[in-house]
Amino acid sequence: MMNFLTPNVSNIQNPEELQANQRGEITDAQNSRLNASVGFQNGCGVLVFALFLIPFLCSFSFVFSEVFSSWPVGLLIVGILLLLIVALILRSAGVLGIWNRWNALKRDRENRAIRQGQGQLAFEKGRYTVQASGQTLLLPASNNACGLTPGATYRFYYLEESGFVLSAEELFPASPAQARNSLLEILASANKFNMEDLQLNSTGEMTSAQRMRALPQMLMGSLLGVVPLGFGLFILLNTSRQSDDLTATLIPLIFLVVFGLVGGYLFLNSMLDLMATSPMVTEGAGHKEKRTSGGKNRRTVYYYVIEGVSFQVSQAAYQALVDGERYRVYALPRTKRLLTIEPL
Repeated sequence: MMNFLTPNVSNIQNPEELQANQRGEITDAQNSRLNASVGFQNGCGVLVFALFLIPFLCSFSFVFSEVFSSWPVGLLIVGILLLLIVALILRSAGVLGIWNRWNALKRDRENRAIRQGQGQLAFEKGRYTVQASGQTLLLPASNNACGLTPGATYRFYYLEESGFVLSAEELFPASPAQARNSLLEILASANKFNMEDLQLNSTGEMTSAQRMRALPQMLMGSLLGVVPLGFGLFILLNTSRQSDDLTATLIPLIFLVVFGLVGGYLFLNSMLDLMATSPMVTEGAGHKEKRTSGGKNRRTVYYYVIEGVSFQVSQAAYQALVDGERYRVYALPRTKRLLTIEPL
């Protein structure tokens, strides 16, 4: 039987917690998970930051409008700062939702509003949820199955108003085939492929639409190669006319060569994938991984790592994968763009 418990995540089928919920109680461990699920601390931080920054930006824009005698310049700066204020307000709109969930959770705790209903695991809008009693319930961690098996039916204990799931007990287990098929449907939805695509890949073929997934990287390679090439040639011609200094000539030449090689590498790999006829196949134990770049422009990139091979995926696809299971992945051979994936 598949194990759908991701490491470092509490199993919501814990017998002691289940018995406490049946008595109308919430354990300390569940309270900790509830606090983390709401995300109140992070949301509060964003809201406080916005509240402090908005008056500062207003004062800053006023000072600039007074300092600059030229009204067009002053108005331009004021307009830019006002756009920043609007962006902060929009950013804090999500914080209001967090605040509402926190208050709903507070009322649930005060009223001990623990309810129960039958349902199954679901995956909607890039996150794991529960469909029970005709409503969508929230799991402690939306980026994994929390020990639940797709296809199995559970009795869930949850909080009435906030909709947070506390615990679950299995009523009707899913067979290994049912669990595999349910997880396959989740992965197909998250990675945007269908069963026909998977069947074709399993025979060693690819569709033309799948090959076209290499096109964005080919365009990127073209930009990295052509744009710096033109810029480098321009600098090279200017420096060679104005100066006989060898160093001044070599710097743009090195710049041109480095970017040309990187762009050419990306372009060549993408073109080979566009002409490929068979996908690469990798199978083995899989887990998900996210890598965040440093600096001012922080960016998080999501990956499936299957038997040591990394495949970049979307955030929704990242959420869907269950760590520790065995998978077979079909991908473009050069750029390693994931085409289809199936649990084994």
